[in-house]
Amino acid sequence: MLSAGAIVVGAMLTGCGADDSTGPDGLSIADFAGAWEGTQYAVVSSADSDIRFDLIEDGGSVQMTVEPSGSFSGTVGVPGARIGMPEVEMITFPISGLWRLDGEDQMHIEFLPQIPPIFTTMDPFFELDGNTLTIWDETAEFDFDGNGQTAAANFVGIMVRP
Repeated sequence: MLSAGAIVVGAMLTGCGADDSTGPDGLSIADFAGAWEGTQYAVVSSADSDIRFDLIEDGGSVQMTVEPSGSFSGTVGVPGARIGMPEVEMITFPISGLWRLDGEDQMHIEFLPQIPPIFTTMDPFFELDGNTLTIWDETAEFDFDGNGQTAAANFVGIMVRP
């Protein structure tokens, strides 16, 4: 579930040790190792594409380092005004977690701890093209107005390795 109240960008995946699952072209989780920076982290209403939240576009940030085992850590920066704290310019949250590949084009990401509304367990599809990782989930849910009610949404995240 994704929601808009306290958005923190984060970390990924589930597992406790090295992951030997493979994706397309024989990719392993080790192929995702390195430093990553978010260029898009967006949720768009399935009912109305004009209703959207894009953490990066709104001035936030996502940075993480992924280890060959699939564990990751990093930070998410969220503009204070976006989460009802206009007196605070930016709130930075640490993120960590684990990820694994689930088949040809899907991964499992678990943030530890979970940070609703965006940094929760997810099973997005992915494409790795050189140093650009795109993940998406067309079955996401998000609380766009912070009222505690989620709505059907599409999620897209793009990360690059500098």
